[in-house]
Amino acid sequence: MVKAPGFKYMNAPVMGDASETALVKFYQPLEDIGNTRALYPLGKCKDGSESKMPFNSTNKYALSIVRQEGPDYHWVVYIKGAPEKIWKFCGRLLFEGKYKPIDAEEKKKFEAVNLRFGKNGERVLGFAMLTLNKEIYHENYNFVTSSPDNFNFPVENFIFVGLISLMDPPKETVPFAIKKCQSAGIKVIMVTGDQPPTAAAIAKQIGIITMKTN
Repeated sequence: MVKAPGFKYMNAPVMGDASETALVKFYQPLEDIGNTRALYPLGKCKDGSESKMPFNSTNKYALSIVRQEGPDYHWVVYIKGAPEKIWKFCGRLLFEGKYKPIDAEEKKKFEAVNLRFGKNGERVLGFAMLTLNKEIYHENYNFVTSSPDNFNFPVENFIFVGLISLMDPPKETVPFAIKKCQSAGIKVIMVTGDQPPTAAAIAKQIGIITMKTN
């Protein structure tokens, strides 16, 4: 996508699910996403595919390895997904441009912010990064990203970058449909990949949960 005067980014068509669409539309006005992808291209896997792993409900995170030059690295691994899952990969965090170790106090802050976003019914994503030592992961390194069981690169001591919360409100017709099912004696069960606080908040919005929840 190329920037043009008067172009309305929020109305531009984007392929992908709701979360991916929201992230692209959030980023595009700041920096052209096409330029960013060209500047930091994905690596290659042994089978010739791109070095990435899409999100799925089992792993609860997505992964991409991009070419990004630094003093001691050629490649950077980026992950995004369920906040609690991403947090477990991390040993450091990025704060005001500097890296600092994660301690009990930082964990407490993370949990509080994540819970606050979730209780508002917002979909929360965590983001982290890891640079790969260029002595091992050289310029032409072929990655394996098909499954976490087969990764040929580390997935520990990531740097936690932050959280993004997204509003994905239910359709206006959903509460009415839920109420109609319940009045007919049908027990409605919600299946979701969102974390529990977010799921509970949405369930209250659409009438599945009617009692007060913490």
